[in-house]
Amino acid sequence: NSNNNNKKHNNKNRVADDGVFCVVPITTLKGKLEVSKRVVGPFHCIPVGFIAVLVVISILSLQSQGKLDNPNTISSEEDAHLQPQLHHRVVVLLRDVACVVSLAYMVVDTVVNMYLFDAVMIVHHMFTVVAQLLYVLSNEDNVRGLHFATAILLATEITVPFLHLTYLLQRCGVNGSRGWTTLADSLFRLSSASVVVVWVVFRFATFVYYFFFEFTHYKQRMGNVFSSTNSNIYVQFLWGFMILLVALLFALNIMWFGKLMAIAKRLFVHPKKKALKNQ
Repeated sequence: NSNNNNKKHNNKNRVADDGVFCVVPITTLKGKLEVSKRVVGPFHCIPVGFIAVLVVISILSLQSQGKLDNPNTISSEEDAHLQPQLHHRVVVLLRDVACVVSLAYMVVDTVVNMYLFDAVMIVHHMFTVVAQLLYVLSNEDNVRGLHFATAILLATEITVPFLHLTYLLQRCGVNGSRGWTTLADSLFRLSSASVVVVWVVFRFATFVYYFFFEFTHYKQRMGNVFSSTNSNIYVQFLWGFMILLVALLFALNIMWFGKLMAIAKRLFVHPKKKALKNQ
C-alpha cells in the first residue's frame, strides 16, 4: 500500500516531457524556480520584444526608402539626414532601453539557469549577453551601434511568451490531447501553433535577411578593414564577432524549432493517434 501511495504521489508531480522543456517536480525548489521563471519572463519578453519589433520594422522601412544604406552602421552624413525624423530617434532610444533591460534580465536568468543546470539555456544566454555587450561597446560617434543585429536578437523575445504559456499549461496537465473541446486544450493548441509562426518570422526570416545583407556587403566591409583607422578597425572587429554570435544563436534556433515541430505534428498531424494512445 505504501508503495502504491508513493507511486500516486509521484504521478501527481510528473508532467509529460516533449523534449523541449526540462521538467522537474513542482514541489522541489528547482521546480518552483522553473515555474516562477516562466511566470516572470513575459514581463520582460513582451515589452522588450515589442520594442525590438518596432525597431526592426523602422530599419527595414528606412532601408526600403533608400534613406539607410547599411542598417548596422550609420555614417555622419546619413545621421544628419535622418536627424529630422523624430520616429527614428524614438526607436533608437527605445532600442537602447530594451537592450539595457534585456541585458540585466539575461544576467539574472543565467544565474537561475546555472542553479537549474540548464546547459543549453546557459549557452544561449551567454551568447546573447556577449552580443548585447558588443552593442554597448560600439559607442563610436559615427556608428549607431551594431544596429540591425541587436534589433533582431531582441526581437526574438517576442516568441518567448508563447513558450512560457505552453510550459505552464503542461504543468497544469494540459497537452492538447482533447482537441478543441476544452478552453485549456484550445489555448494550448493556439499557443503551440502561434510559437511556430512567430518563430519562423523572428528567429528564421530576420536572421536569414541579416546574413544575406552582410554577405552582399562583404567586400565593402573588408575594404573598410584594410583602409580604415584603428578606431574603425575596432568597429569592424565587433561587426565580425557579432556575425559569429548571431550564427551560433541561429543554430540553437534551428535545434529548438525541430522540437517545436514535433509538438505541432503531434497536435495537428496525428491528433487521433495521440488521443487513442491516451485512452
